[in-house]
Amino acid sequence: MPIVAAYAVPHPPLIIPSVGCGQEAGIQGTIDAYHQVAVHIAETAPDTVIVSSPHAPAYRDGFAICQMERLEGNMRQFRSPERIECNVDVQLAQAIEAAAIDASISVYGSAWRNAPMDHATFIPLYFLRATRIRFRAHLRG
Repeated sequence: MPIVAAYAVPHPPLIIPSVGCGQEAGIQGTIDAYHQVAVHIAETAPDTVIVSSPHAPAYRDGFAICQMERLEGNMRQFRSPERIECNVDVQLAQAIEAAAIDASISVYGSAWRNAPMDHATFIPLYFLRATRIRFRAHLRG
């Protein structure tokens, strides 16, 4: 499975209208960029979308990979009713973990037990959801 594209995007919570309550107008350029990225992802139709978050569990000697079958998140901490649920591409996560171990890189798959999706993961998936593409993977850390 080749990598077809990669993007780096910011994750300001106020980009979600129910969080920003009008303040998101001040970052319209960021919103427009998110829409462009989401449309490009929809057009390339990848098998899996991988999200890496700076708010994921962190380790000095390795990284965490989500291997739960399903992941959900919300914006309650920002007083928003928005929620997202997605399936995780566990097979890909296990393949990445195996490759990392073969390369002597420490991986922590158990770090995600019952952990909710963080906002830095939620926000890109929020914009992808608007394109109605099916996203099914989630890798963090």
